Amino acid sequence: MSKSKDKKVPLYKNIWFWDAIIAVVAIIVVAIIAIVTGSKPAPEPEKTTPSEPQPVAKQEPIKPLEGKVGESFYYHGAWVSVVSVERNYSDAENYIYPREGKELIKATVNIANGNSGTYPYNVMYWRVEDSNGAITDSSAETYSLPNALNSGELTKNGKVTGDIIFEIPAGDSPKLHYQITNIYIKDEVIINL
Repeated sequence: MSKSKDKKVPLYKNIWFWDAIIAVVAIIVVAIIAIVTGSKPAPEPEKTTPSEPQPVAKQEPIKPLEGKVGESFYYHGAWVSVVSVERNYSDAENYIYPREGKELIKATVNIANGNSGTYPYNVMYWRVEDSNGAITDSSAETYSLPNALNSGELTKNGKVTGDIIFEIPAGDSPKLHYQITNIYIKDEVIINL
């Protein structure tokens, strides 16, 4: 028994030895990387003397494409038009009536893709502006129409025609607005009714 106690294990066969070697090598590698890449101090900002304020370039307001029913407009890759408008619209069969003091207008719109990619269309791209300057979305009754404009995409040379209902003050002179909802697109098509 005493022989096994006296027997010593070589240093390189102990696990703690290799743990220590790995830790030392890792510290050396991190130190070398830190020295090689080194952090450079931030450059001092240039000292300038105040001068006269520079005039800011004035941006011209984006002018919308404006026209009337029956005209087509090329708008960001598609031909857009309001084909027809029916004033004082109601549909007893589908229980579509205007509220008191209001009238419904049904607009039939057409969108034709004029570019090589796809083109999005959506009923929410269409809104109506009354003579008081209030711009509102289409009426919920739009979705009960048999030929309602929905949403989707048009392929190359694709076309879609659909109906949209808007509610406006009775006897008003509204304008339809068409604008793709996109932070980069600021212009729109306006159709005077």
